Amino acid sequence: MAEASSRVPVRLLAAIALSASLAPLNSTMVAVALPEMARDLQEGSGELRQGLVTSYLLTNIVLQSPGGKLGDRLSHRRALALGQLVFALGAALAYMWPVLPVLTASRVVMAAGAAILAPSATAMLRTELPPEVRGRAFGAFGAMMGIAAGMGPKVGALLVGHFGWTSIFLANVPVLLVAAALARTAAPARAAP
Repeated sequence: MAEASSRVPVRLLAAIALSASLAPLNSTMVAVALPEMARDLQEGSGELRQGLVTSYLLTNIVLQSPGGKLGDRLSHRRALALGQLVFALGAALAYMWPVLPVLTASRVVMAAGAAILAPSATAMLRTELPPEVRGRAFGAFGAMMGIAAGMGPKVGALLVGHFGWTSIFLANVPVLLVAAALARTAAPARAAP
């Protein structure tokens, strides 16, 4: 029988995977929805790419380091919860007010949330998992991010086709709620070495 200290916190791993995989998934879903958005919003594809893709990527890159520092200061679990909340707020804003200036602002908010989520998620893999499973967990985490990015076009096309392009934003909210519930009910953090 495994000792309590070597048990893998499955709920926490699921929360981390769901939270962190939303950023690449949503990025590729947005790319698929751009033609439909251009028709509805009567905007050029260049303006949409700049507002929804470039602003997201730049914000995420610039805020990764401060997002990681925030996790060091608040605790990685709290930072993960904050990142989930910020990402969900941006997604809800984009769904409720689908005009280009607000969509651009909401994508910046989502990117800020993702910039907090990613470093917190990887730090939690390092600090809250037993040493004997960390390698596999990091490998699975990397694979999950790649799979999420690869699934984005399919998921995005299904959502846009059945529910309209605003659904690509709303789809994030229930996933984040499930991830937050899993993280909240997960076993307490291990003491960092």
